[in-house]
Amino acid sequence: MNIKAFSKALYSSWYFYSPDRILLDCGEGCSIFLKQEIFAIEKIFLSHGHMDHIAGLLPFLCLRQSTKGDTQKGIEIYYPEGDRSIEILKETVSQMLGKFIRYPLSWTAINPGDEIELKKGRVMRVYQADHSIENPLIFVIEEKRRSLKEELKGTSGKQLAKLSDNEKFDYRTAKILAYSGDSMPVDPEVYKEVHTLIHECTFLQLKDRKYPIHSEIQEVFDLAKSANVQNLILCHISPRYPNSKIRDLIEKTKTHGINYSWIIPGKVNEIE
Repeated sequence: MNIKAFSKALYSSWYFYSPDRILLDCGEGCSIFLKQEIFAIEKIFLSHGHMDHIAGLLPFLCLRQSTKGDTQKGIEIYYPEGDRSIEILKETVSQMLGKFIRYPLSWTAINPGDEIELKKGRVMRVYQADHSIENPLIFVIEEKRRSLKEELKGTSGKQLAKLSDNEKFDYRTAKILAYSGDSMPVDPEVYKEVHTLIHECTFLQLKDRKYPIHSEIQEVFDLAKSANVQNLILCHISPRYPNSKIRDLIEKTKTHGINYSWIIPGKVNEIE
């Protein structure tokens, strides 16, 4: 997977997915921990405008210009259309760094249903999240894959060479990575058969949730089961739970045999 991540609910969340050179959200401290890796990032996807997901953007953009690295390399920022906090941040960047930044910087407002091209034919597909803010978003990386038609297996190379690709192959869309942002569980079809789902899990006990704006652990595992998720990464865990207690609380949950891990709050996590 090659993910470097930091996530502590209320404080900061960001996820660097190196295969596609993208950053999912940009919470405080992102550039401090990534150091020179900030120059590897080509696209930033912001799920919503709460401060723990966007507060690191201003220093990130500043350091792209002022530290050692390719200071001419452009960056593209994608954000939810109509998100007032991000619009204010965009204007702040323009006012504070407009003359300082010399690399190409673009901002693109996006909505559920949009697709953004990534590397090697992959796309980022955008879905609607369920959270207490304007137009919160979910991001899913997809790629087209092909396999030899079942009835042609065992056919010689010479015979296959005479056939067109459509005659030889079956095509399907594979979901590589999904990120929920901050969201209550949504339709499992959004995450259906995704290889890896990074899903917020703010509450490890249902009794701790007062309002339905963040997910609770059993909901997340039930969603992952319904969607037939291969790997589940729990994130955005509330600081009310000491790190030493997280494992015990998770083990009290019905995990449905799903392969899972979690982002340890307050630490930079590296997931291969």
